Amino acid sequence: MIDQEVAKVEADTKLQVATIDQEVDNLMVRTDAAVDKLRADYARKIANRDAERTRLLGETEAEVNRLKATAKSSLYQMKMAVFENDNNAYLRYTLAEALSPNLVLRFFQSGPGTLWTNLEGKSMNLMLPVPAATPPKESVKPTGGGNGAK
Repeated sequence: MIDQEVAKVEADTKLQVATIDQEVDNLMVRTDAAVDKLRADYARKIANRDAERTRLLGETEAEVNRLKATAKSSLYQMKMAVFENDNNAYLRYTLAEALSPNLVLRFFQSGPGTLWTNLEGKSMNLMLPVPAATPPKESVKPTGGGNGAK
């Protein structure tokens, strides 16, 4: 009888251990499933935010390009208005703007009626007169003369 009760207790113990192990496994599976679900939810939210960011950046870039093009077009219109719609004057202006600021023109008259500009190494520069600078006006300061009586 004692052996039978010992075997029964051992069987009950093994059954309870197996049940607890199964509950632990089930709990781990449910926990892993919940974690996977949370990961998927956050991945979806992140993907939605990235898509929204990409859309907003694209819209902003398109708006910037549109505004730049409008400003550039307005600038050309204003320049044409300054030149009173004279295409040749505007063309000369844009060509002059494109010239290098370091451009040096040298003129040399080699004879009557002839003007040459190929003075490489001749070290002759065209010097234009510069208007004289007017000296700054000095302010008149009253001088205290004498004993201070007026």
